[in-house]
Amino acid sequence: APNGVFGQSVVTVYPAGTTVFTRATFSTTTNSFPVGFQAQLFANAFVGPTAGDTVPQSTYTRRYEALTPSVATIDPVTGVITAVGPDEARFRAVFTPNDNGPVFSPEGGTVTIEVPEVADSASTYGNN
Repeated sequence: APNGVFGQSVVTVYPAGTTVFTRATFSTTTNSFPVGFQAQLFANAFVGPTAGDTVPQSTYTRRYEALTPSVATIDPVTGVITAVGPDEARFRAVFTPNDNGPVFSPEGGTVTIEVPEVADSASTYGNN
């Protein structure tokens, strides 16, 4: 191929020791729950491809955001989700390193909010 520019990349170089997150994991106390109920979202950030690449939580702040607030809200500090309407609820966690590293804000933590159903009066639970 002739000499020339075939593509471009932007590379940001940070000082040694700067926290640069590469991935995040999300988990919830349940995958679906009815309107009016609560669950909790947990998010962790990593600086490498393996679970051993964790960063001490004291080196960053984490804030949660609801991407679908008409379906579910989330406490920005605790991650407690409150279901307000039926549908799929989506969330994001924003990780801000204390050492001026780049902010990392992956989307994750999807849960389904259901409409509670009224049971038939003849329904039983267990032997009741």
